[in-house]
Amino acid sequence: MENTIQLKSGTNFWISREQNSCPLCEGVGFQLIASQGQTLARKCRCISAARIHNLQSRSGLPEQSWGESLPALNPRSLEEIQLVDSLKQFLEKKDLPLLQLWIAPSPKTNALLVSRAFANELIGTLGYCCLWLDCTELAQLPARTNPAHLSRFDPTLALGGDFLFLVNYRKGALKSKMQNWLEEVLEERLKNRKSVFFIGPRPEGFVDHQQLFTNPTLGISILRKFRTLEPGKGELLPPHTGWLF
Repeated sequence: MENTIQLKSGTNFWISREQNSCPLCEGVGFQLIASQGQTLARKCRCISAARIHNLQSRSGLPEQSWGESLPALNPRSLEEIQLVDSLKQFLEKKDLPLLQLWIAPSPKTNALLVSRAFANELIGTLGYCCLWLDCTELAQLPARTNPAHLSRFDPTLALGGDFLFLVNYRKGALKSKMQNWLEEVLEERLKNRKSVFFIGPRPEGFVDHQQLFTNPTLGISILRKFRTLEPGKGELLPPHTGWLF
């Protein structure tokens, strides 16, 4: 009887491990890849159940959106179909390149819902670390709030995460301490070539971008580097490449 109980216990252990281990690396933590005729070990972006839950908990995404995904959405317009399809193309890549993108909503698209589903899939399908910052919520915090001590998300992901999603950003809406922190985060991410998504209306032209932040240079960098994804207006619009000065 004792041997039978031990056998069942051991079997349950391996079943549990199989269910919770990463399908990419089977729980060992790294993947073997071929490069220039050599086999190299690369740290895995594990998508085990435990790690995905941890990433979602730290991401700042609303808990009710943790089950959202792009395939599960039912687009209500041609513009929303276009937005969903454009973001799906990124998910088809095993390793995403640098993405500096401004998703501009239209009256016929729920860009917020689609972007949340996209961010959740980056975590759950590809194992990336994402941080979701809703500036409408950040603007309501007291002026003395220290961004590094917020509990609703992991502030370390602002600099260290793979993707930063900045939602509903408006010029002058944030209090000075939060504004300064956010601009420092954006400057460091642009300097270190880390991906950033803006979701919300994009200002038009050189002057509006220059006035977007307290540091005008940051606004001009975003004007130059960020492409715009605007449903209903065709493919990704390229960043501004004209002579500015």
